[in-house]
Amino acid sequence: MMDGSVSLSELSCKNIYVKIDDKLEGKLFDLRKKQFRSIRDMSRTSDIPENKLEAFFWHGDSYNLEIFLKIVKIFGIKNYEKRIVWIGGKTRGGGIRNPRIPFNFNSFHGGKFIAAVLGDGNFSKNLSVGYINFCPDMITSFKDVSKEVFGDINIKTDRKNWILLPRIAGRILLCLGLKPGRKTATNPRMPDFIKNGSRKCKIGFLQQFSDDEGSAQIRPPYSYSIRFELAREIPYDKITEKHEYVPSLLLDLHSLLRELGYSVTNIYGGRVYRGRKRLTRYAVSWCFDIQGKFSLEKFRRDIGFRVGERKEKLDYGLSMMTKNTYGPKAINTAIVGFHNAQKVRGIVTKHHMKSEMKQTIRNAQAWLSKLERRGLIERCSGGVVICNGRGFCGLEGRTPLGYKISDKGLRFLKEVNKGKTYTIRSCPVNAGERVYSCKWSNTTKT
Repeated sequence: MMDGSVSLSELSCKNIYVKIDDKLEGKLFDLRKKQFRSIRDMSRTSDIPENKLEAFFWHGDSYNLEIFLKIVKIFGIKNYEKRIVWIGGKTRGGGIRNPRIPFNFNSFHGGKFIAAVLGDGNFSKNLSVGYINFCPDMITSFKDVSKEVFGDINIKTDRKNWILLPRIAGRILLCLGLKPGRKTATNPRMPDFIKNGSRKCKIGFLQQFSDDEGSAQIRPPYSYSIRFELAREIPYDKITEKHEYVPSLLLDLHSLLRELGYSVTNIYGGRVYRGRKRLTRYAVSWCFDIQGKFSLEKFRRDIGFRVGERKEKLDYGLSMMTKNTYGPKAINTAIVGFHNAQKVRGIVTKHHMKSEMKQTIRNAQAWLSKLERRGLIERCSGGVVICNGRGFCGLEGRTPLGYKISDKGLRFLKEVNKGKTYTIRSCPVNAGERVYSCKWSNTTKT
C-alpha cells in the first residue's frame, strides 16, 4: 500500500468475493480430500467455521475472499492471484473480470486515475467512484485508464458525461488512504506514493489534473500563465482565519511542480463564497500560476492539455511570446506597421496599431511605447492638431491622443524599405475646430 499497490491480503473483506479458474478450483478440492477426511475435520484443525467451508466447497461459483485467503494459506498455494478471473461484491452487476492483481497505482495510468478522482471525479461515502466531464475525449480516456489499472472493470455510463465504477474500486481506494466524501470538506492530500513515486506516475497525475482543474490564462502581451484553482470549506466562525484553510492538495501540487523545475507563483486568492448546500459554512478558493516562457514550453512538452480550447490557447500564447520579443526584425515589422497605419490615419493611436498589427490593445500600446523610447515615433503635441477619429480635433497643449513618425523614424524606415518612397497624410485644420469630415492632403517624402 505504501508503494502504491494493493494486494488481495490488504483488500480482505467479508463483502468481497472472487472467482477462480477451473485448474485452481480442482486443485483445492483434491488437496482437501488428500489432507482432510471431511469438512468437519478441516474445520477442527483451522479457525474456519464448518458452515463456511461447506458453502465454499459445495455451493456457488464465487468464494468469499476472506475464506479463500485462509484456505490457500492452509494448503500453501502460491501465485494464486494470477488464477483469479473475477473480483467484486456479493451483489450482482459490479466487478472486475481478469483483474490486474496486485493493483498498481505507482505508474503512469495509476497516477492519472488518482488525479481524475481528486479532480473532476468523486469518491462518495457509499464507496462508489464516479467521474463527470462534458468532453467526450476525457470520458473515453478515463474508461481506458480504469481498464489499464483494474482490468476489465464494469463501467456504467449515465447521461453521456457521467460514468460510475463498481464499489470494489472504492474499496481499493480506501486501501490507498483516500477519504470518501465531498472533497471541499474532506480536504484530500496527494498520496505519498505519488509524491515519492516514479517520474511517470507524477507526469500522469499532472496530465490528468491539468485537464480537470487547470486553465490557460493567455492575455497577450502581459498575461501568459497556467492556473490551478481549488476550494475548501470552512466554518463561519473561522472566516478570519481563512489563510489557515488552504487546500492540502493545492499545497502538494505546488510543491510537486517546483520539484520538477517549474516556475510557479505563491499561492494567492482567498475568495470567499457560500458553501454548496450549506448554511453554516463558507468555501474559500485559492490558486497559483505557472509562469515564464521556459516553464510554459516545458509544460506543453511534458504535460500539455488534451482539451482543444485550452491546448489552442497555450499554443497561441507561446507563439505570441515568440513574436513579441523586441529584436531587430520585430522592430522592423512594428515600424512598417506604424507607417501603414499613418498612411491611412495621419495620426496613429493604440487602436490603429492594434488593427494594423492584429494584436491586443495592451500589446499595441507596448509597441508604441517601445518605438517612442527608441525615438522612431513622437507624440503629437506642441501645436499639432489631434483628431480622435470621431470628427473632433483637440486643442493645443492637451494630452496627446496619438503618435506620428519622427525624423529618426523616417531615416530608419528608409533603410528598412531600401530607399523606397512612401506617403504620409496630414489633416490641415485649425486648433479647436470641430470637423465632421476631414479631407486628407498627401505629402510625399523620400
